[in-house]
Amino acid sequence: LGIWTKEIMWTFPLACLLYIGVFNKIHLPSSQQRLPVLIWIGSVFCVITWILSVHVQKSFGDLPTWTGKSGLFSWGIYENLLTQANVLVLNYFKVLLFPSVSWLIFDRQLILYQNLGEYPTVCSVFLIVILILYAFYSIKSRPLFAFGILWYFITLLPSSSVIPIHDTSVEYRNYMPSIGFWLALFTLIA
Repeated sequence: LGIWTKEIMWTFPLACLLYIGVFNKIHLPSSQQRLPVLIWIGSVFCVITWILSVHVQKSFGDLPTWTGKSGLFSWGIYENLLTQANVLVLNYFKVLLFPSVSWLIFDRQLILYQNLGEYPTVCSVFLIVILILYAFYSIKSRPLFAFGILWYFITLLPSSSVIPIHDTSVEYRNYMPSIGFWLALFTLIA
């Protein structure tokens, strides 16, 4: 029911799987017992993907193309991914680490990035990939850190990933993901 009220709820099944995967709370001894769980999880993801695609198509008409303008979308998926990588590093991380009043802007419009090789996009993508890989690497040794980092990126999926949104950077999108950010940071400090 929450999926119809707020986009962040689309990440709830992924967050549940993340919790189970990182903290290993469900012990299934045989592959015969795993199969129904995997079928159920796959079915939930298929339904969520179908709901999401129907919602996007009803809201926007055509689905976005990989690059360039299509329908109501002013840019494509590729440009949005590059721009959102810079939003994460240059806006969201910066505000979380150095909360200055001058950086707290409710609705910030950014430059649309169109090339992976241009600065600062290459650095932003590199940092995000390193953080995600390190989170997966540290699941066994630092589960709270891994959970926090992966939570951060999972909860940003509806607003900062594939579908181009005209407001490229809005502060309130960072509220729920910041829980994971702070959990990971304080785990490293402790």
